[in-house]
Formats: sequence, C-alpha cells, structure tokens
Amino acid sequence: MEDDFNYPMHLAAQNGELEMLELIYKYAKEQTHKSDTDLLNVQNKAFETPLHRAALYNRETAVQFLLKQSVELESLFALELASFCTPADCFSGANIDAVDDDGFTALLLAASKGHEGVTDLLLASKADHTCCDALGKNMLHWVAEAENTDLAEVNQDVYHKYILRYNL
Repeated sequence: MEDDFNYPMHLAAQNGELEMLELIYKYAKEQTHKSDTDLLNVQNKAFETPLHRAALYNRETAVQFLLKQSVELESLFALELASFCTPADCFSGANIDAVDDDGFTALLLAASKGHEGVTDLLLASKADHTCCDALGKNMLHWVAEAENTDLAEVNQDVYHKYILRYNL
C-alpha cells in the first residue's frame, strides 16, 4: 500500500493536514474545472480515494472535511437539482463506499485498524456496513479482529454499540 502513487489530496488526507487538504481541493476546483466527484474520488494505483487514506490513518478531521463536501453537494442537489435528475444521476461528492483493489471501503479500513472515531463518523454518514472485502469480511468482522486498539477487547458490548446505535 505504501508504495502506491498518491496524489496530493491523498497525502494531505493521510497526514491529517486539513489546511493543505482544503487548499488543494479549492485550488484544484478553480484551476482544473473538474467536478467535485472527480476531485474527491481521485484514485491512486491501489484504487484508494483520499477518504480511504484518511480512514486508514485515523485522520478524523480529514474524514469530516471529505464527508462535509459530500453533504454540502447533497444539499445543493436537494435544493437546486431535484426537478432535473435523480440522486444517482446528479449526486456528486466523496463516494463513501468506494472500494479499493482489496475490496476495502473507508469503513472497513477504519474498523480493521480499530479507529473507533472514524468508524463512528462513517457509520453516522450512512456508510454501507454490509460491504465485504475480498476476503468476505464486513465491518463487524474487522471490529472483532482489531488488535492493540481500544476495540481489542471486543465483546458483546462492542457489537451492541454498533448494532444498536446504527441499527445494523
């Protein structure tokens, strides 16, 4: 994973450099005239997006920023585009359920590393908890396997926390 070519947005997200992430996003948007979807979902060689990198490295502020861009775009859709197209046609923003070359979503990466705060952010933002990676493991499998983290002592309470809080 580490030798995969990462774009500046990937690096800023993985390092939790929020100001840099905002500047890169703003500059790229102004200079390239690319869509928000293209900017927020740019993939490295492992098909990871900036959201994947932020989740993998437990960068909550970067995850919040990337998810906020999607929410703002979704709000614009609701206000301005409702009469012209369906959400699937018009929605743009960070794809919260984008899959890398190992079948991992940002949620699976966060759960596999025991990043409870990022996991909570992604679940609260409606990440698909039923997605499975290439090994067939979903979020709860990875939560149970998290080692050397706050989630290492996984028991029924942790399962209930996610199952009850997010109606999984």
